[in-house]
Amino acid sequence: MRQPCVPTHRTGLDRIALVAVFGLGMMMAGWVRPGFAQEGLAAAKTAIANKEYDKAIPALRAVLEKNPKSEEAHYYLGLALKGKGQKNEALAELQEAVKIKSKYPDALYESGLLFLDKKQYDAALDTFEKGGAASKGQPRFLYGQGLVKMAQDSLTEAVVLLSKATTKDPKTALFHTGLGDAYAKRKVWDLAINEYNKALELDPNSPNAATVHYQIGLLHFESRRFEEAVEAYRKATTLNPNSTDAWYQLGYIYWIAKQYANAVGPLMKSTELQPNHFESNLYLAQALNKTRRLSDSVPYFEKAASLNPKSLESQEGLGDGLLAKGEYPKAAVAYQHAVDLDPNNAELLYKLGWTQSQAGVADTVMAVKNLQKALSIDSTSVRPYIQLAAVFFQQGRYEETLPYLQKAIALQPDDANQYELLGRCYIRRGLYADAVTAVRQSLDPVVVKNPKLSGVYFTLGVELYNLQRERDAKERRYDEAIAFLQRKVEIDTLSIPAYLNLGLCAMLKKDFPLAISTFQKAIQIKPENIQSRTFLASTYLQMNKMVEAKKEYEEILKIDAEHPDALTGLGNILLVEKRYTEGVVLLQRSIKARPGHMFTHLLLAQGYANSGQLDKAREEFREVLKLDPNNVDAKRGLQQLNEAAAKADKDN
Repeated sequence: MRQPCVPTHRTGLDRIALVAVFGLGMMMAGWVRPGFAQEGLAAAKTAIANKEYDKAIPALRAVLEKNPKSEEAHYYLGLALKGKGQKNEALAELQEAVKIKSKYPDALYESGLLFLDKKQYDAALDTFEKGGAASKGQPRFLYGQGLVKMAQDSLTEAVVLLSKATTKDPKTALFHTGLGDAYAKRKVWDLAINEYNKALELDPNSPNAATVHYQIGLLHFESRRFEEAVEAYRKATTLNPNSTDAWYQLGYIYWIAKQYANAVGPLMKSTELQPNHFESNLYLAQALNKTRRLSDSVPYFEKAASLNPKSLESQEGLGDGLLAKGEYPKAAVAYQHAVDLDPNNAELLYKLGWTQSQAGVADTVMAVKNLQKALSIDSTSVRPYIQLAAVFFQQGRYEETLPYLQKAIALQPDDANQYELLGRCYIRRGLYADAVTAVRQSLDPVVVKNPKLSGVYFTLGVELYNLQRERDAKERRYDEAIAFLQRKVEIDTLSIPAYLNLGLCAMLKKDFPLAISTFQKAIQIKPENIQSRTFLASTYLQMNKMVEAKKEYEEILKIDAEHPDALTGLGNILLVEKRYTEGVVLLQRSIKARPGHMFTHLLLAQGYANSGQLDKAREEFREVLKLDPNNVDAKRGLQQLNEAAAKADKDN
């Protein structure tokens, strides 16, 4: 505090005159107005209690300007400055209060706390000891000394001092909290929790209560009592929704317990309160990832990676999330960062290589390089073999594909995709017989133990069947498709689709005995299967076995009286038998069930023509031409009808 400037050497008369002038100045300024100091202090105390420090500080300075020796004003100004965070200025004011009144317990106590905060432990200890002497042993000074010893890691002495404080005053929650802290530092978890609970019982609504619950949560966590820890953290967040540590710890405990769905909410709250907290962002991103919300995890992985670019987990997780969003170029960049951090990580090299091989990146040179490096590190991992095979296959490098496929099959013999790709390597080169041989050599020993893999034979058989159907009739060959499908039904004797496709291949190859026996097996398995009977009837028609075909169509109509294929087929047979009227009726029903079917309209036109209903025949031929303007049969039919009509007119 600034002192008046007074000459050091004066006569007695000078001193008297000075006192008179000084006194007159005080009176003129109103410094000695009765009650001023008390009013100012009272207002400042109220402001401090309400945390209105900006209001308290000028009021206290006004008091001190008029009464610089007011120890109370210095004390309360110290409290207000401390509340504002101006700790050095606060300590100076508190020390001034102690200078004025050496046995001022409140000022000594607050000074000790500030010395402790500044880590001036000797000064803090000395101040608390003086306070204890000045206050005749108030327990708060024992508490203060205990805090100093705890800060110095003299935990045994800390426990003794804090225990004395709680013994002297067992009803002050703060002392129990301090003793709990000391026990916690000594890792005596149960004693610490006991003291914290005593503090909460004494003052459940303390401003410190949320922190105490949080501390209890930490100790339960250390003791592996996770349910109790969760309960404590929840109480802390209920009392203080802005408790960043409690939200984080609550989310983290769920995360380590692999309860990822439960972890998301608390970690989300933690990131809202502390956006730059690395662990909150990382664990939230991973929890979202684990709950299959990979796209949602991306912003948090990005944040974690920006906070710590050397975090391997962040870079890899970011790559996974971007991959899920289909952002392959960005994912490749993230995986490259991860590989840079851990260049010999086979899993990361695989992920990078896989991503680089995709259409969005299409850097197949680097993809192959990274996938091969992954294999050089870990040759037991099947996925790099599979992906290398896929890359070479897509490039049409079938010879280079085969070794990787064979290795993949050896490592993972129950993966149907690899056998299918093996067959396609030969099919794409037109080596159909080799496809059958290669696939059967690899798959036959395995399919016995895993019959589900017989689907490979079906898939490749259908693929060859469709491929041959697209070819010119003279070049079609169904032998290999039949070989695959026959192997399928040998293993899976109840597969209706396999029997149907096998029968169709045989029928198109004109191996009618095989087609008939195959369709009949399908009917035996499922007599009500209309498709099997339809194909069987078509086979009989091609063999000109009308009786057998007619029987199958009749069986179909017993199952479904309005089945259009059966109505058309049976109607056609009746026309061949010259039973035109009956045939026309069936064909009319077929058209009703399936309007716009060109072949049925054509048959119906012929039926009308043969039964003498020429106008109706013309109408049906025209209907066919609407559907197919170039239909030769319809044009010829119309022409014949018109010529017959013209001749009849001429004869008449």
